[in-house]
Amino acid sequence: VDNADNSASATVSGISIDKTPPSLSGSPTTAPNGAGWYNGDVTIQWEASDGLSGIDPSTIPADSVITGEGTGLYATASVSDKAGNTTTANSPSVKIDRTKPATTVSVVPTGWTNMPVSLTLSASDNLSGVAQTYWQLDGGSTQTGTSVSINTEGNHTLSFWSVDNAGNVEDANTVQVKIDLTPPSIGHTLTPTPNAAGWNNTDVTVTFTCTDALSGIASCTNPVTVSTEGAGQSVSGTATDNADNTAADTVTVNVDKTQPTITASRSPAPNSFGWNNTNVTVSFTCSDTLSGVKSCTAPVTVSTEGANQQVTGQAVDNADNSASATVSGISIDKTPPSLS
Repeated sequence: VDNADNSASATVSGISIDKTPPSLSGSPTTAPNGAGWYNGDVTIQWEASDGLSGIDPSTIPADSVITGEGTGLYATASVSDKAGNTTTANSPSVKIDRTKPATTVSVVPTGWTNMPVSLTLSASDNLSGVAQTYWQLDGGSTQTGTSVSINTEGNHTLSFWSVDNAGNVEDANTVQVKIDLTPPSIGHTLTPTPNAAGWNNTDVTVTFTCTDALSGIASCTNPVTVSTEGAGQSVSGTATDNADNTAADTVTVNVDKTQPTITASRSPAPNSFGWNNTNVTVSFTCSDTLSGVKSCTAPVTVSTEGANQQVTGQAVDNADNSASATVSGISIDKTPPSLS
């Protein structure tokens, strides 16, 4: 409008104003486990919108990948609208634990033991924490818990592992537990073997034989030689297996090396010329102070005429030692002389 009131008009159109930044949000493409943890990379997908000028296509963010370990991990992205307004946003925080837990076992007996074994499993995880500990005995069913009792004999294999709250599964650990609750067996032999009466008349060697079906023999008493005479001599041996179970064996040894004594007598006595004119009976007396007399020759009657006849008797003790005695010079003449 000029000062003379003349007027004219002009129009500028297409003026678009957008002062509001676009919206931008991100969300994981996969959900965490029930405990709220991930054990691998997390992909964040971004969604952007703008109700007025619209999103600048060249600024639409690609998916982000969250790596690393820890809590409160997030990704950041930016987007612009066609008016040049820019928004920068953080994704929701996530928790990532990539490290497997570690499980240890209380002291395991070295080698064989002769009693039941109780073990305690201890698991640790520095980030998400331990969810559960598992174990198997000899490949059996999987059990949960941290206490393991092994009460049966055998060479057992215990496998154990843990899982953390992020779902990381530990590689199985194994230990051997060897239990032998049964004492070994022990027996003996005597060389030479005793006679039927249980006696020997020479040195006797006692040899012990030891066996163990599970852990095996650790020690067995060496052979023992008995050289001293005596009745009821006791010789003991011990078997010890590799689990320290023991068994004992005792054997009684009877040794008599001494001959019995035997004496002989005749009846009736000869006359002054050394002759008898009747039958002569020879009797024997036997004795043995240790094993005792087993046999003694019975009285022998000499009835046959003749000069210088002899009778021998024998004494045998229960250890089969023997001795003999002889009566000689037995002269018998029952025939009267002739006279004319």
